[in-house]
Amino acid sequence: MNLRELETITTPVPPRLSLGLIENYVDTFIDKTSHYYTKVFSASYSGSFLWDCLVDRAEIISFEQVQSSIYLPRKVYVVWQDLLSTIFFSIDDESIFTCENLSTIITNLHYFPKDLYVFDSSMKWTVIQSHFPFNEQGHNWKLIQL
Repeated sequence: MNLRELETITTPVPPRLSLGLIENYVDTFIDKTSHYYTKVFSASYSGSFLWDCLVDRAEIISFEQVQSSIYLPRKVYVVWQDLLSTIFFSIDDESIFTCENLSTIITNLHYFPKDLYVFDSSMKWTVIQSHFPFNEQGHNWKLIQL
């Protein structure tokens, strides 16, 4: 992750708005009854990832499918999560960022950490990148379209 480069392509969202966006994201895309949900959001965070508890509509997709996504031109929110801490558990001044569009994120993906969650204000879709492949083909992206 290159924070200096990220500052040139993203803008931090104020904490109060970040919290509201996170709550909406969880209500929309997360299966709160899943086994991992409680691990991700518990005080004894154990290294689980939010993508462990996505709703059943999550579809594994390839990087090429992300590159050709209909969501590329839209202004998006982006947030990431790593193994040692979760942005979804500890809201600070730089929890969620806006970015011009998904295309900008794809073009500059090498500046971002893995485990990205990208969505827009409609909350009708999200694209997730994991550090971990979801299938034998090595695809590490998921898409949820509502």
